[in-house]
Amino acid sequence: MNNLENSRVFVSHLEAEHRRLDQAVTQVKESMSPGDAPAIPLSSTNQVLGLLEELRLQLIHHFHDEEQEGCLDEAACRCPSVSDEAKRVRHEHVELLSELDEIILTMKLESKLHESLTNITSRFQDFAHTLRQHEAAETRVIESVFGSEED
Repeated sequence: MNNLENSRVFVSHLEAEHRRLDQAVTQVKESMSPGDAPAIPLSSTNQVLGLLEELRLQLIHHFHDEEQEGCLDEAACRCPSVSDEAKRVRHEHVELLSELDEIILTMKLESKLHESLTNITSRFQDFAHTLRQHEAAETRVIESVFGSEED
């Protein structure tokens, strides 16, 4: 495989992973507020928790692949001007997983106490926004070095 083909593999894989994560985030959001419900119905708590934990596993796998396959490292090696951004993006992995863990833990505790789960929806919306910004930053780094899927 030549460098151009390698580059396309990096970009295609990253874009596919981001689409898969986006679908998982959308599924969680939809399960959190069915219809016009302002908060997660207590009857849906187990379903939402299951989706959150599934998303967490997907993120762990996604971040592990990025770190082990070294697509961000490879981009930084090929184009040193992106190394700071690549490093910042890599460091966000721990922060994102930590925030998702806190959301899951809070939801478990509040559902056991039968407390309102309204703030969980808001926190997850914030998390989803941060995750999308993270994915966009990853994509910018990779595409600035390897090109886009359309190239």
